Amino acid sequence: MTINKDDYKPTKTEQIAAHPVVGAGAVGVAAVGVAATGAAVFLPLLLNTLAARRHEERLQRFIEDVSAELEEFQERLDDLSDAQYQLIGDAIACAQHTVSEDKLRYLRHAIRNSLDVDIEPAQSAYIARTIRDISPEEAELLLRTVSHQKIYTDATHRENQEVFYIDPSSDDFLSLNGLASLGLFRQTTGGYGGGYYLRNRTADVVYRLLTSEPF
Repeated sequence: MTINKDDYKPTKTEQIAAHPVVGAGAVGVAAVGVAATGAAVFLPLLLNTLAARRHEERLQRFIEDVSAELEEFQERLDDLSDAQYQLIGDAIACAQHTVSEDKLRYLRHAIRNSLDVDIEPAQSAYIARTIRDISPEEAELLLRTVSHQKIYTDATHRENQEVFYIDPSSDDFLSLNGLASLGLFRQTTGGYGGGYYLRNRTADVVYRLLTSEPF
């Protein structure tokens, strides 16, 4: 459905998203069509492809879901901190270039949960960037290991049921290294060839943003 730009009234979500990071992003999605986002902006020939149509449908559902969720908490939006405001805007901007349903789901969680998570101003840009860059597989591993401060990868812990062990040849190990590159885990070398990855406090903030569980 084509919306006349003169008649279009941005939703509360889009008003929040209209900060310098997003620019005309979220408003433009509704005003000129979501298919014009992503790679199609730069390659007009992609606009009529099946991939562009799937992306359009995914993004439209994302906007509708996020808008509906934020409307439920409209009275709280005026109390958003600058850090919360930035995270919501960055998450919406990220969604415009995301084709993964799982990543869109995590972005929705981050937007909703941001209303209940205190983000330190000094960490706001880092947290927002982490939410943008984290992959669905990395997010899943972060959520799955929430009760473990240490993750072991050396073979001496392979059979130890009391610790969280990840085989270095597994996909989980790739995700663990990704979390480390995001600064959410720090690799530590132990004695006798042992070692582990240590979860930091920022990982707990990101967990609270991405989880669907009450906290």
